[in-house]
Amino acid sequence: MAAPDAVAGLEARAADPEAGRLRRNASSNLAAKVLYMASRLCLPPIVLGYVTLTEYGIWSACFVIIGYLGVGGIGVANVYVRFVARFHAEGSVESISRLLTTGLATSLVLSTFALGGLWLALPHIIAAFGIPPGLGDTAAELIFGAACIFMLDLSLGSFAYVLHGLQRITQQNAIWVATFLLEAVLILLFLHAGAGIRSLLWAFGIRYIVATALHVVACFRALPQLRLSPRMFDRAMLGPLFNYGGVVQISGLLSTALYSIDKVIAGVFLGVAGTGLFDVASKLPMMTSQVFASTNAVTLPAMSRLSALSDGAAEIRRLYLQAGRYMNLLTGIAMGALTAFAQPLLTAWLGPRDDIATLAAIMAVGGIAHQLHILTGPASNYHRAQGTPSRELGYAGFKALLLAITGAGVYAWLGLAPVTIAAFVAVSVAISAVSYTLATNRLLGITAGDWLRTVLLPGLLPYAVGAGVAAVASSLAPMATTRLDLLLWLAPAGLAHAALSVLLLWALCATDTERQRVRRLLARRLPWLATERARVVVAAESAATATLGAEY
Repeated sequence: MAAPDAVAGLEARAADPEAGRLRRNASSNLAAKVLYMASRLCLPPIVLGYVTLTEYGIWSACFVIIGYLGVGGIGVANVYVRFVARFHAEGSVESISRLLTTGLATSLVLSTFALGGLWLALPHIIAAFGIPPGLGDTAAELIFGAACIFMLDLSLGSFAYVLHGLQRITQQNAIWVATFLLEAVLILLFLHAGAGIRSLLWAFGIRYIVATALHVVACFRALPQLRLSPRMFDRAMLGPLFNYGGVVQISGLLSTALYSIDKVIAGVFLGVAGTGLFDVASKLPMMTSQVFASTNAVTLPAMSRLSALSDGAAEIRRLYLQAGRYMNLLTGIAMGALTAFAQPLLTAWLGPRDDIATLAAIMAVGGIAHQLHILTGPASNYHRAQGTPSRELGYAGFKALLLAITGAGVYAWLGLAPVTIAAFVAVSVAISAVSYTLATNRLLGITAGDWLRTVLLPGLLPYAVGAGVAAVASSLAPMATTRLDLLLWLAPAGLAHAALSVLLLWALCATDTERQRVRRLLARRLPWLATERARVVVAAESAATATLGAEY
């Protein structure tokens, strides 16, 4: 009886090529993010062996600043992706040429003005971050140099967004992976040559020059009829750039400001070393959350397509809950381990340091905030797919209000030490993220109870598992002090945490459908572990695949 069901499922997937494309793009994004995280995790301890924490803090401050300058690219990127996809479906390469020409011209003009403003504001920025006088010239060089590179990429990076709109996400990711690995190699070479903190700037610049060239070549190969010239400038294209894109841009500005607010507060009250402290402490949870948040980039087009169908509401709700559930489960397992083993992980990564306890406390407090923040991704995708991105502003506004209220209270009561800054930011992010998601749930007809049971609570279970495993591991074997011994202590503890988390989630949270899906996966990949029924289903699917392949 399983074979007809398997054939029917394969026929449905064959009739919907978007499902296959969605899986490929999601897999490509996840793989690229994992590689990026691995390369970025290796760099800080090496860089800190060549430069001081204050110098590294200046480089971290560069990205806080250029994040504000480059926020306009958030709205522009959404415009390119949405309209390039539509024009390509209509077969109008000329419209893509007009959009790209107009967008490039507009971005270059705005970038020039932004860089001029930054140049005038540099003395005030350096003073605000408390950069020591002896490093003022270095800071100015790093900040303005990084901003120039970033703003140039913001303009010429349009070619990458065109590839995204053409659904060539796998190709776009391949270029990204090749160039950030190139950047990592160049950083090591420049540091070894004695270039100091400037090594990061030079490698950053070369990376984006190479990436831009590859994106341009890929675009013209994909669209040989693509043309760029002053004659292709079209005022009509300014509407999408400044209307829909403008709303997303404002939302992105607020999101960028609030996402790095802990570093800004630390820089203002604790000096530039405080910025470096928060950058290092948040590196692991931030990059881990970004790996799983990358799936948001591929669920947006799926929701957009479903929103155009008269009977797509139920499917949107299913996709919304499923995307949030799986993203939260995976993130929870990772964040539960980072929180439980924060201090030994950081010691193994950075080596013994006097401030390791402070770094561990900041990382542990911030983990849940990062997890709840990325959990708002499906909600934002829903609003953008519905053409109402302005609803995202409510999330950013409420978060800003909570930050102001809790920050003022904490400052008056406890003062602004590193851990208290991390704590009040985490509480504000958590409350605002949950509130925003619950408000979106009401629009979708999803009750708070359903969302809590289906999405939120399963992703919090691994935190309890991590705490238990850490306590047992510490009692069985005292924590080591050397980096190698710590890694040997962390490996079995981490594996035990992952295994116990998966087993408990399977026993307490998995649905019948999810269990059947896992059994079929095991039957395909590890047939010796699968049940007889699962092997029958997989055999039927294989036969159906051969039949459908011959027909199509």
